[in-house]
Amino acid sequence: MDLEPLDYKEVDITKIKYDNPVRKKKNYLARPQKELIISTNLLKCSDKILVSENRCYLILELRKRSDLSLYNFFIDVDEKNICDVYNNSFNWFKQEMPLDIIEDYLKPFVRLSKEKMFVKINIPYKEGKIQLDKADKIIKGTKLSAILKYNGIKFNKHQFTSDWIMIDYLNENDYNENYEFYDNFDHCENSETNNLVQLLRNNKEINETVNKFFSDEISENFSDI
Repeated sequence: MDLEPLDYKEVDITKIKYDNPVRKKKNYLARPQKELIISTNLLKCSDKILVSENRCYLILELRKRSDLSLYNFFIDVDEKNICDVYNNSFNWFKQEMPLDIIEDYLKPFVRLSKEKMFVKINIPYKEGKIQLDKADKIIKGTKLSAILKYNGIKFNKHQFTSDWIMIDYLNENDYNENYEFYDNFDHCENSETNNLVQLLRNNKEINETVNKFFSDEISENFSDI
């Protein structure tokens, strides 16, 4: 992977700019001018990797609370694409298209059902083979952090959608290793010890000050008797 994936929360989607759409098989694709690769939260696989004719994909579930920020990220990309298609419709398609028509033509990247939110992620597939390392390790219920490359806006005759493809992933254990309370527990222990020593020193100084105060007060009071 030439480009390290970004946490999706760090992506400024307003800076995504597109080249003019070019023909790709039966569709057209407006590619981003700069490569964008993101990593997601830990998501649950609804099934194993599925192959249908010449397509290969994986369905990932989003939790309505825990993955709300990821859901909003994909929604924001879709909404930006609506604006970009509208503003570029004459340059791209030689006709000015009404905004409401463009909104109707959007196929949202995130699908919604009564109980679930999910995304359907394409996976590289060539000559009857899945082009993804450790693809055989992905089964129903697997939790993974998907590494997604953004291909751009994909168009067919009466529809367009954000096109993301999974180029790699982190399993649950590898994903969890990215998050620690402390990088160096020895440093933590030393800091705790140092803080304790400092606390004891401060208490000792306070006690000495208090004892001196009372000693002086007692001496002064007795001298008045």
